Amino acid sequence: MKKAPETYPEDFNRIWFNITSLTQYNFEEAAVLYYVGRIKKQYPNKKFKSSFYYYTSPTDVSEYSVSTIARELDNTTGLMAEDQNWESYDITALVRNWIDNPEKNFGIMIKLIIEDDDGNEEYGEMVASTKPPAYLEISNTRFRVKEKRNSIVRHKTPVCESTQNHKNTSCCLYPFSLSFDDFNWSWVIAPKKIDFFYCAGYCQVSNLKTALHSQVLFLNKNMEMCCAPELSDPIDILYQDPNGNLQLKTIPNMIVRSCSCS
Repeated sequence: MKKAPETYPEDFNRIWFNITSLTQYNFEEAAVLYYVGRIKKQYPNKKFKSSFYYYTSPTDVSEYSVSTIARELDNTTGLMAEDQNWESYDITALVRNWIDNPEKNFGIMIKLIIEDDDGNEEYGEMVASTKPPAYLEISNTRFRVKEKRNSIVRHKTPVCESTQNHKNTSCCLYPFSLSFDDFNWSWVIAPKKIDFFYCAGYCQVSNLKTALHSQVLFLNKNMEMCCAPELSDPIDILYQDPNGNLQLKTIPNMIVRSCSCS
């Protein structure tokens, strides 16, 4: 969650996300993730529901057509209880509208309501006024790649199968994939999975770089040549910082494209 633009009137009930970076991505779903753990402890074994609104202007709000289901609050502990401290709303259509019409991104409002046994409101709380902040959760993201004319394929080294024995194969580029979800890095929005590649294998004269330095070193039998990355590309990572803001960072030399012996 980020502070709303200064042109908007101050509103402590407003939840606002800067989604500028999302224009570079295709995604399937968007949801707002918000914390209910505090009222869960304050009102154990009570029913609660969430009322969701979106701003139609800097000052006006309208109820968003998402079902609000009353849920039981319990006092269980452990990992499952930790998961139950959070609720989410699907706002895919709303986020897509903001991307197409950024001038309409005025924010949202979420109210948590504790009900008594008769279903009447006993307590109300605005999510924007509580901590931790609400987060925008994006799933199944893909970076929008613009193809360039006359582009050159940068895989200059043969790509070997991961089942091949490194010791019996000359210097080669091997596939290697990593999923951030396997590390529970939910703060990484996109990409969720990266094909890094890595270099392995033995070195021979034909694998040496054209540099005279490498060829001379190879003549020394005591010197062992190493198969290592030669060319690499950067990668763009879309992530959420501790305040829930979307950030886009370019990390250099992350994707190996070719290997050589030196």
